[in-house]
Amino acid sequence: METTTEELVVEDGVPWVKLTGAPPYQAMMQRSRAYHFELCRKPFRMVESPIDQFWMALPGLYGTRNKVCQNHKQVIECYWSLCKRHLTHLNPQQQDTYLLANLLPYTRDNGSRRVFEDAKLRQYEQSSKKGGRDRTRRVAMLDALLMSGYHEQLTELEFRDRTGDLLGPPEFDDETRDVYDRYVTEVLTIGRWLLDQRDPCAIHTVTDEWQAKMNSVGRHRGRGLEKSVLNILSYEARAAFHTCYSAVWNELLQHLTNRYSLCRQSVLFHRLWHFGIKRPSEERLPADFHLFHGHLFALHPASGQFLSTETGVSLVGQWLSDPHSVSKYQQLLHGLFVAMYQYDDTRQMAASDRKITSAKMALSFDKELEERLVK
Repeated sequence: METTTEELVVEDGVPWVKLTGAPPYQAMMQRSRAYHFELCRKPFRMVESPIDQFWMALPGLYGTRNKVCQNHKQVIECYWSLCKRHLTHLNPQQQDTYLLANLLPYTRDNGSRRVFEDAKLRQYEQSSKKGGRDRTRRVAMLDALLMSGYHEQLTELEFRDRTGDLLGPPEFDDETRDVYDRYVTEVLTIGRWLLDQRDPCAIHTVTDEWQAKMNSVGRHRGRGLEKSVLNILSYEARAAFHTCYSAVWNELLQHLTNRYSLCRQSVLFHRLWHFGIKRPSEERLPADFHLFHGHLFALHPASGQFLSTETGVSLVGQWLSDPHSVSKYQQLLHGLFVAMYQYDDTRQMAASDRKITSAKMALSFDKELEERLVK
């Protein structure tokens, strides 16, 4: 594996002054901005010949838990420049995406996963002395599951519904929706207005509003309904970042194709892995159809485990060799769902083990306290 820095230049039509040279500086009027992305690269054999695989390292990408990498801010700001280039920056939907993505480092990281589960199992694995063997065993079990259901198929609708039932997000009642609408109005409305005015304080103002909510609700007992809404908005901030990421990868893929002469199969794989797959809804709903609920295969831990199996790679490879085959695409979707199913099963076992360990520690503490009192 190697790392590479790729530069994207986006002409967004917004003039700004760049100072060049040494003092006395020369002022140059610019209408484009350069963004730099750190990518990982390796050849990956999925078809007859290896394809180039590029990805962004996950640590710090979301900017949560006080971990921020260069790519986090570059993704968000590049997305906003793309919106300006396409003249969609005054659209409330794009504005909300930009504002929510900027809120992501301040959101409830664990709470968002109560809405849609995508936590890594690394903490559980590190606490186990046989963590490495557990991972190897889990990959072997997944490979066997994928092989046994190799010819099974799922339509896009079935994949969406089954992963929704498995990982989230759940349905919310009217009371939750009412509080959600109120919070959206209080947090985002002022941000939209400031973006319309090109006010540089838009992000700062929205962040202050969000942190006020977090301080008044998130750190106090009770108020479960309000905390649930904060969790929903935290999940939507992650989904907003995924939207930014997907839009940036659309540009990056064109750049990588030109620079590295990517083959057709490599382009198809990156589109599947890094793009948010959505279609116009056929269910007479105003929202688009999102295959993976606003998430991306590249950023979900179950997908990485899927590519660690021989059968998973085979399912991807046979689709890449014949991308117009509906049956091969639906076989791939079924395989990805099996990986999601095993991921959820492992996560629940890990959570159960933690509860048992906590209960044992509590019993041990009570027993020790009782013995001290007797003495």
